[in-house]
Amino acid sequence: MFTKWKPAGQFVLVAMDKVPEKVGSIIMPPAKTEREEMAHMEGTLVAVGCDAWADRHAPAKVGDRVLFAKYAGFLREENGVKYRVMHDLDIVMVLHKENNDD
Repeated sequence: MFTKWKPAGQFVLVAMDKVPEKVGSIIMPPAKTEREEMAHMEGTLVAVGCDAWADRHAPAKVGDRVLFAKYAGFLREENGVKYRVMHDLDIVMVLHKENNDD
């Protein structure tokens, strides 16, 4: 995933997941407003500003799947991919895939 954007200061850039159109057997209507899209809270961290998490250990690195605060930051779009620019503290959790090999 390539973007020409580089967040400044304590900001991070997250590529938004596409909102599923079907959940189980229920077909979801497409998001109609930016507010509805802003309610979605998962994505992939694609860029980090130079001062992000400067005062603490960074909980996430570029490429990590993250959960972030609802309505955090603002939306931007490039080449059909939606990104959210937000403050580093809006990242609330790193999502890991379960490893069933244990």
